[in-house]
Amino acid sequence: MEKILNIEIFDMFPYEHGFIFSKKIRTDEGRVKISYNTFLTELGESHSISRGAYLFNKFGETYKNIANQLGDYVTCDSTLLPDGRRMVVFPSGEYGIFTANGMVQSTGDLKYKEDRAHGICMDGENFWSVVPNSNCVLRYNVKSLGINMRIGGGRASAFERPEDIVMYDGKLYVCCAESCCVKSIDLKDYSIRTYIVFDEPIWKYLRVNGKEFVLLNSGIYKL
Repeated sequence: MEKILNIEIFDMFPYEHGFIFSKKIRTDEGRVKISYNTFLTELGESHSISRGAYLFNKFGETYKNIANQLGDYVTCDSTLLPDGRRMVVFPSGEYGIFTANGMVQSTGDLKYKEDRAHGICMDGENFWSVVPNSNCVLRYNVKSLGINMRIGGGRASAFERPEDIVMYDGKLYVCCAESCCVKSIDLKDYSIRTYIVFDEPIWKYLRVNGKEFVLLNSGIYKL
């Protein structure tokens, strides 16, 4: 495991040549600014990008409309829905759905019982989210936003404070902050296994161009 970036970040998401991230910059006056950057996997280099390039890669061609309506466009996750709309989900569980031309269509909260859900991982006509306080992952129907499957939860949950979820090659990968590991869920039979364990909490797991990256408390690492 190789440490590639020792930074405080707001978010990170994959794109064609690597991943994009926004990081905190602390000024001499004690203020916090945001810097937008890309990490190129083939070159192993990080470069600054414009705010517009960051927003375009996160929200698509209608990024100006979406960013203007969001205000906080940094801390949310974003995905394109099957019908061309875009959905964003904040760590608070608040979500927004935007039309194909970037205008807000609906807002609300993703919840399981009284606990917030966050993260969004598309799976056909459904998407998956995590519920940290309930130690479970949920599958929602895109059209109804109703829960149609729950994995984990209860006293003997397989997940220990799940904070993020992604899907690769027919498997879900869940970042469990409390147990400092990534758990995999095989969508063929929903069996759960421990994929990799760390010495500190994990917040993000990405695969880009055949390479694996994780965001831990101490920075970003390549596996």
